[in-house]
Amino acid sequence: MNFYGTVRTTKAFLQIFKDQSSSDIYDRARIVNVASVAGLFAGSLGSSTYSGSKHAVEAFSSCLRLELKAFGIDVSTVNPSSHSTTMVSDTEVMLKRVWNNLDPATKNEYGEGEYFASNLLVLFCVV
Repeated sequence: MNFYGTVRTTKAFLQIFKDQSSSDIYDRARIVNVASVAGLFAGSLGSSTYSGSKHAVEAFSSCLRLELKAFGIDVSTVNPSSHSTTMVSDTEVMLKRVWNNLDPATKNEYGEGEYFASNLLVLFCVV
């Protein structure tokens, strides 16, 4: 929903904005898409789908900005930063639970000190 909801909402209003712009009824339309700072960089363990969907919103908005320039329709993105929410705090608990339930061979392959602990540090730096 992070990406497709943005696309569907944009498409629902886009023809109205284009019609208004073309007929000089109203020429100051702006599309504002809410993404996330997570869409600008990949930096926290366990957020691949979230970051990916927010990056897709960024790319969609950037392309749309170029496509709608001829209509005089501006496209902006808002990228809120990370805040201490249950989405972030629950991630630590979930990651520890997953790690604790891994078989010893997998833990050995990644190495707790080299992989798990360093990625938890990245997770906490983002918060």
